[in-house]
Amino acid sequence: EMEPTHYDILCIPHSATLDEIKTSYRQLLLRTHPDKRRSIDSETQENEEPAISTIQEAYHVLSNSALREAYDFSLGQRNSSLSVPHSRPAHVVSLEDFEPQLLDNPSVDSVASWTYPCRCGSFFRFTEEDLDDETHLLGCSSCSETLYVGYELTEDENYGGLKEENKEDVGKY
Repeated sequence: EMEPTHYDILCIPHSATLDEIKTSYRQLLLRTHPDKRRSIDSETQENEEPAISTIQEAYHVLSNSALREAYDFSLGQRNSSLSVPHSRPAHVVSLEDFEPQLLDNPSVDSVASWTYPCRCGSFFRFTEEDLDDETHLLGCSSCSETLYVGYELTEDENYGGLKEENKEDVGKY
């Protein structure tokens, strides 16, 4: 039997909006809060509600668009692996965990790409182009290993376009 998904825990459809996620989260917390539970007859719904920590984890993941996208991807992998043997979900790694590779030109303070070590000894390379194309699935430069790069794109008025949320922090290291 498969474990309930975060969507199951929060009693919401996969298409739920952020407002729907928040509403369901708050309602579940109220229903499961120990002070509220005492007012409910002890014979009804004794252990039917999920634990508060489980509800909080589901909300944490589904209310963050990058985490939700990675979670949805892993759900798709989990569901397809039921019919495809030996399928393994991609490891999820935040772009913050990648090492910035600066451009050779010292007058330009810009990141050319980011790298992350692979278990084979080589590395995964993530580029500005990958960011522009909103790429998340990366392959190792030497072996068949893949990983899912987690990041969120945000609007920046000064930049005039889409920008990686943590880009300004990455350039400081």
